[in-house]
Amino acid sequence: MIIFLYGQDGYRLNDNFRKIIESYKIKHKSGFNLFNFDFADNFDFSNFEDAIKSTSFFSEVKLIAVKNSFLAKKELEKVIELMKAFDLPKNKEIVLLFGENKTEAELNKLSKDLLAYLKKNSEPIRNFEQLKGAKLEAWLSGEFALAGSKIQPLAIRKLIDIVGGDSWALSNEINKLCNYRPGGTIGAGDVSLLVSEKIDLNIFDLVDALGSKSKARAFELLYKEISTGRDPYYILTMAIYQFRNLLIVKDLMSRSIPRGETAKKAGLHPFVVQKASASASKFSMPELKNLYTRLLEIDISTKTGRGDLTDYLFGFVLA
Repeated sequence: MIIFLYGQDGYRLNDNFRKIIESYKIKHKSGFNLFNFDFADNFDFSNFEDAIKSTSFFSEVKLIAVKNSFLAKKELEKVIELMKAFDLPKNKEIVLLFGENKTEAELNKLSKDLLAYLKKNSEPIRNFEQLKGAKLEAWLSGEFALAGSKIQPLAIRKLIDIVGGDSWALSNEINKLCNYRPGGTIGAGDVSLLVSEKIDLNIFDLVDALGSKSKARAFELLYKEISTGRDPYYILTMAIYQFRNLLIVKDLMSRSIPRGETAKKAGLHPFVVQKASASASKFSMPELKNLYTRLLEIDISTKTGRGDLTDYLFGFVLA
């Protein structure tokens, strides 16, 4: 059996790719018959060939997940011949999962033969085109629901107006907004408060200052944000969001996850991961956990009326 997922919408493609693997893991818990290959990352054809030829443990179905297969130009003919030799389209003991974050036109330029073979022999096959209009609005509403929140129609349209149709960027904003109103209903005012047209680099600067133990620099950056009228709740929400990202990225880094996979596993935009990786390297894991916990405590204290948020923020950067 061959499953072929492709298209320019990288976030939705990777999300579906991940869900197929997670579903397989639930059904086949041993993990001995799950293989992952990225043809763009020092691909060795012999390892791919062995995965297909090897005998399955415990009579389980094998899942062989492949990304960037079209980039292995010297090996493409052998890949096609191997699929034909083992009659993989009809093989019930092997599932070959392809994930290609490129449009059909781009894939066709890389290899007409492989594209034609996959389109003819894959079931299911799905093209993740960039969503627009009502489809994009429906997807966003569904993503907020999955995160345990609701969003008003006007807020959805405002979010799209600001961010556009980039699902990676939208997923980051969904996380941010849901962290701001966990389990609640998000309105247009929340979007206006928290979502900007570009990533606010000052939050990275503030985190870097904390990581470098430069309290004076951290105080200066915070004072600048407050004095120019930045809402303290925005700063707190961004700080919680950023330190949560740092914890996720730090954990993946500690497990030696390849840089190219980190963004996909973390569910973050590659640019955010790039910046977060640099920032996370300045902290130990206990330091990150401590700072994140303190921010959550500040959030709870201010929401229950115990103290002034601005004072808490300055106390946080100077502690």
